[in-house]
Amino acid sequence: MCTFARQNLMTDPPFSRIDLISCRNMLIYMEPVLHRRIIPIFHYALKPTGFLWLGLSETVGTDTDLFVPIDKKYKIYAKRPTSSRVNFGLTADKLTSQGPPLAFAGERPREAPVFDPQKEGDRILLTEYTPASVLVDMRMEILQVRGSTGEYLEAPTGKATHNVLKMAREDLMLPLQVALRQAAAKNRHIQTPSVRFKHDGQFGETRIEVVPIRGFTPQESYFLILFHSAIGAADRALAQPVGKTAKTRPSNRPAKRLDESRHLAALQQQFDATNEYSQSVLEQQEAYMEELQSANEEVQSANEELQSINEELETAKEELQSSNEELTTINEELENRNRETYQLNADLTNLLACVRMPIVMTDRDLRIRLFTPSAAKTLNLIDTDVGRPITNMELGFEIPNLSELQTIIDKMTEWEQEVRDRQGRWYKLYIGPYKTPENRIDGVVFVLTDIQVLKETEQSISAARYYAEAIVETVRQPLVILNGNLRVKTANASYYEVFQVSPSDIENQLIYDIGNKQWNIPELRELLENVLLRDGQFQDFEVQHDFPNIGSRTMRISARRFQQHQNQEPLILVAMEDITERRFADAERSRMKEERAVRAEAEGRATDEFLATMSHELRTPLNSIFGWANLLNTRQLLDEDKTRALEAIERNARVQTKLIEDLMDASSIVAGKLRLDRQEVNLPAIVEAAIDIVRPAAAAKRIQVVFGAKRAVGPVWGDPQRLQQVLWNLLSNSVKFTPPEGRIDVRLDQTNAGVQISVTDTGQGIKAEFMPYVFQRFRQADSSTTRQHGGLGLGLSIVRTLVEMHGGTAWAESQGEGQGSTFIVQLPLRALRPAVSVPELSSQQVLDQRQPGVASLQNARVLVVDDEDDTRNLLTAVFEHYHAEVKTAASVAEALAVLATWKPAVVVCDIAMPGQDGYTFIREVRQLSPEQGGQIPALALTGYGKEEDRRRALEAGYQAHLIKPANPAELVSLVTRLVPKQQRTRRQQKQQKRNAG
Repeated sequence: MCTFARQNLMTDPPFSRIDLISCRNMLIYMEPVLHRRIIPIFHYALKPTGFLWLGLSETVGTDTDLFVPIDKKYKIYAKRPTSSRVNFGLTADKLTSQGPPLAFAGERPREAPVFDPQKEGDRILLTEYTPASVLVDMRMEILQVRGSTGEYLEAPTGKATHNVLKMAREDLMLPLQVALRQAAAKNRHIQTPSVRFKHDGQFGETRIEVVPIRGFTPQESYFLILFHSAIGAADRALAQPVGKTAKTRPSNRPAKRLDESRHLAALQQQFDATNEYSQSVLEQQEAYMEELQSANEEVQSANEELQSINEELETAKEELQSSNEELTTINEELENRNRETYQLNADLTNLLACVRMPIVMTDRDLRIRLFTPSAAKTLNLIDTDVGRPITNMELGFEIPNLSELQTIIDKMTEWEQEVRDRQGRWYKLYIGPYKTPENRIDGVVFVLTDIQVLKETEQSISAARYYAEAIVETVRQPLVILNGNLRVKTANASYYEVFQVSPSDIENQLIYDIGNKQWNIPELRELLENVLLRDGQFQDFEVQHDFPNIGSRTMRISARRFQQHQNQEPLILVAMEDITERRFADAERSRMKEERAVRAEAEGRATDEFLATMSHELRTPLNSIFGWANLLNTRQLLDEDKTRALEAIERNARVQTKLIEDLMDASSIVAGKLRLDRQEVNLPAIVEAAIDIVRPAAAAKRIQVVFGAKRAVGPVWGDPQRLQQVLWNLLSNSVKFTPPEGRIDVRLDQTNAGVQISVTDTGQGIKAEFMPYVFQRFRQADSSTTRQHGGLGLGLSIVRTLVEMHGGTAWAESQGEGQGSTFIVQLPLRALRPAVSVPELSSQQVLDQRQPGVASLQNARVLVVDDEDDTRNLLTAVFEHYHAEVKTAASVAEALAVLATWKPAVVVCDIAMPGQDGYTFIREVRQLSPEQGGQIPALALTGYGKEEDRRRALEAGYQAHLIKPANPAELVSLVTRLVPKQQRTRRQQKQQKRNAG
């Protein structure tokens, strides 16, 4: 039955016991306050099994405790039972009426309530004799209470709650929670054994029964919890007092034994239930333990994955730093290209403005991209036409087939046609492809040429001149005129010259019989016959033949039909073009293209091999460093193992530094940014210094290094550091490839061409086929994964480049594999000066100049500025080892704050720091007054090691520049020299006083 009635939801009493309420697209027009008042009215009006149907854009809002969604898509909700009465917000005066109650038509008058004794009996029975119970939902919120539950439940202190687990007595909480979980998991009745609990200072016992109740949906579930008193009828009978007279004793003994049996049976039942309950608790505990074990294993696995990710992030950080440097170089190149593009754009703008010819350029979609001022005037174009399709515009010209312009883009063809404007003026329209610098078609170019004068001249020429005009059009090619029978009528001079024939050899001859019948080709026959029959033409028919007198040639033939006069027979003009050289050039280009592809593939393989080698060479020393560092962190190594670990870390760090330096040098060489600090160089001292550097490595392999000079040599004009790098690379290369017990001879001699240095070893030698690639970058004789010697293949390439930058030459000699090798460097002399003897400056003196002795920093104040914690800790340990007083700062702001309260003798600062870099810091310091520390000496300690980096640091205000990683002794020596002289004198005086005391 459907009820239709007018009702004000805000003032009239609500209906009740309704199965379905449909309220669609009405709530969206109500304010939130009114919305919250209407939803509870709908809840009251529905039956317990009723449904609410709302519009697609409506919800029940915050009243989710009143309704549960059945279909979220179509907004169908089911009524949810509640434990409290719903408040409609209606006052009493709105629910009463001043007059008699209204009755609708056909409605019976309401009768007075009648007392029902059966319902009253049911009420007394449910209240007095059924066990206490509560109805809860999935959230354990109490919806209904039956009977007296005060013995088992009580409201907790604090915030009010209806959660049955929070309201349960302390002794009943755990059994109740387990029973609810089992009922939810197994979906059946669960009954616990007797549970002993304390209430008002006395102990009681109860059995808890949980009955699951399913709703309309799987997500809607309820639980009925019953509390059964553990004392039954038999127990109450046992509690009855026994009569004192002897007369009643005989008759009570059988009843007493019966009660005891019943009591024992009840105890046995309780024991069995308790045993079953304990077993379920144990099984649940075992399940929890298994889950905890599985979770522990997952946590351990996640920890290992995090460690692996951390290592990958470190590697990615290094790659990002390298990419950043590459991006800087690319950015500079792009700036240069932008300047060039700007200049080209200006040139193009001026060119188009000066061209007195209508030109229009479009893109691939035939949208106007650019047009000249003349085109704007001739075609009535304005600036807003840019971007519009040219095919949709009224240009004022009769241009046929304009819609077929896409073929020009697809086939890269050109098209010329004569067109007229609306005034009848003739133009020649050229349409060609717009090509990019990569020879890619990216649009169409339209060019209009005014040919009105030419057209007027053409019209004035008589028809008798048409024959001559036809020949003139193709005068640069061999031409043949054929009559209607395909016999040669005449030919031009170019034909006789190209084919080396005379007019008598071809005139009046059938074209197929000329020469050695080179034109007797079935395809050519068909084409010529079609030209005659259909008044057509053909172009670009190629014939490759061994012609008489001229040999094998390739000819391209085009033909068309024409008539001198209307009543004369049709003629055929045949044009021939010798494309033999063009075809040969095409073949040559194809061959060269294949060769370039082969070379590019070889270069690609070489690059891939270099990248793989570089990855291996960079990771290998890192493996040793990480491994020994982890072992040192365990603090379980013996002293000799610690020494060996530190030596291995230092050795591999030096290898890593050398690899990075080689890569930086190679990058500078490729970019053309490598610069030499030229000065007069004494080569004997440089050679001995390089030998002293590699002597430990040679001694480890028991290799004898011998240095000799035939006679005194003159000075060389060059960079001493780079020349020592050349010699060190050659010597280290010989040590690497020379087996133990070998020998390396170094010779220094002066020749007519200059100074010559040779390094000869008894190593494995060089194969003859690899000799041309010895000094080539990234090339190695053995680049396989089984090679015996590491390296990136850059050392000898750097040697040759540095020598050539000094104006010299470098080459290698070897008798073959296993015969040793000799590397020779020849440098030009600076000028004719007195010769310098060999022992003038020892290698130790050169090394002493490069690494001066380290003095004490006793009581000297040093401020260290670096954003890396490890770097700050290392520098603090180094300077404190030399008795300096050290303070550190992690940023420019922190360093300036330290300078405000503490004046150091020297500042050691990093360059690359987040926020503000080292250049900003030194500029801020130099702006301070001398009393505030504006003249404090400063050292730039950075990983930027290029010459321009050093110059930039000195120009910014630093007194010295040192590259990371720095030798601690060299760092302390340089800092000592930066300490002001007055402070060093005061420290020395204090030290002398302490020593005297």
